[in-house]
Amino acid sequence: NETFRRNGIEPLPSQANFVFADIGRNATEFQKQMASRNILIRGSFDHHPNYSRVSMGKLEDLEVFDRVFTEVYNS
Repeated sequence: NETFRRNGIEPLPSQANFVFADIGRNATEFQKQMASRNILIRGSFDHHPNYSRVSMGKLEDLEVFDRVFTEVYNS
């Protein structure tokens, strides 16, 4: 949640082990950019092309995700 919020994105409330948010751009294209940096996230969903889903993992993985997401999102 904090990664999204630091980048001006408000994720949907969740009680699950993932975060779902409108990232304001095509989620499948963003997924490809993240994958090129070895970060695997879900692409867009039907009828929600700008929404991305990110599963939670180990703290070390989340730290890498935070750094890469911020770099890709702001590039």
